[in-house]
Amino acid sequence: MSDSITPTMTSKNDETDHWDAIFTGIGNKSSEAIHSNYYNTDHNNNNSYYPEYPDYYFNHYFHIYEFEVAVYGYFWPALVLMVSGANVLVVLGFLRKKMQNPTHLLLISVAISDSLTGLVTLPGMFHVYLHSNVLLTKEWCTGFMISRLYISRAFHTVSIWQSLLLVIHRYMFLCRPLVSRRWFTMRSIFVSIIVIYILGFIFHMYHAFNIKATNDGFCQWVIEEPCVHTCVYLWFSLLVVHLFPSFLGLFITIPIVLGINKVYNNCTSSNSMSSSAKEHKNKILTKVVVIISIIWLIPEIPYGIFYLIVVGKIHNGKSIFPLEVNRKLHLSYDVAVLISFHCNFWVYVLMIHRFRSALKNMFQFATCRKAQLSESSATASSTNQANDQELSSVNSTKLVNTNATDDISNTRL
Repeated sequence: MSDSITPTMTSKNDETDHWDAIFTGIGNKSSEAIHSNYYNTDHNNNNSYYPEYPDYYFNHYFHIYEFEVAVYGYFWPALVLMVSGANVLVVLGFLRKKMQNPTHLLLISVAISDSLTGLVTLPGMFHVYLHSNVLLTKEWCTGFMISRLYISRAFHTVSIWQSLLLVIHRYMFLCRPLVSRRWFTMRSIFVSIIVIYILGFIFHMYHAFNIKATNDGFCQWVIEEPCVHTCVYLWFSLLVVHLFPSFLGLFITIPIVLGINKVYNNCTSSNSMSSSAKEHKNKILTKVVVIISIIWLIPEIPYGIFYLIVVGKIHNGKSIFPLEVNRKLHLSYDVAVLISFHCNFWVYVLMIHRFRSALKNMFQFATCRKAQLSESSATASSTNQANDQELSSVNSTKLVNTNATDDISNTRL
């Protein structure tokens, strides 16, 4: 996801946010001076939570706004679970034997990375935002920061790179079919997915070792002054994760969007597809990839531009937007990304007939299983009743026969 925990060295505007002024003092004041300044100050900001606990020296303060509690504490978990549930159906639908091909394998991998992007954040979100915990232990601070800034960002980076690979693969399939068949096989796509996962986690390794629970008693991402190693990471993250993939994906997608029928017919004229049904299926799949690409780019391009402005200001040692504004922008991006993940599922449902059929078969199978179990129970119950009736009938017959025998015996006597 985004670097939603704003680096503290960039918050230097005393007039816009009181906490920006306090954060500016980190590194120049002792821990006691910072805490004294914090706890003896009259806070008039009613839109944020401030701790009033005596054990603050043993915990780390993390600033929370009310809008973050509402979104990250309640809306975010529900949206993550909704996305993950839909992506389970995506994986099950595309894993069917008749639907296994390189494009569908990439769609499965994108669905998995999308789900993990949100799922890994849930423990921290529940602990911090749902309960408004502004004082975190060192362990919770470290786990919360690593889950958001490292693990979640790594999965999101994997999703972005896989989306770009998906667009490139589909373009090559249309315009360079012979090259595509040689390069983009099931084996090569699977290997590419594994390599992308490894590179994604290696790329964000900075956050795995950058300490977030500072000695000053705050849970925050502190950038060194002057910015050296962190700025190198920020520039590479900006270029390799956001700007380059987004604009390359846009560059590949635009020609197909402007004339998808013409491009498809021209590119596939040398292809050996004799069946019109197969041609129609591939055309629909191309449109699906284009729509998914557009959905992916809608939040990424604006955020890439915003990220460029922020990194440029950090690199030049200038103050950026106030802390609350930064948090709102990052929150908007996070939610937009998660919504785009969920939109992919509905694109598959509305446009891919075989995927709809696969889902229908799965639901019918589940329904039939329940019906069969109910029918089996009903049959067993009917059989038991019949056996009981038969046994009762036999017993009655035996009783009648016994009575008759007794009557005959009495008559003889």
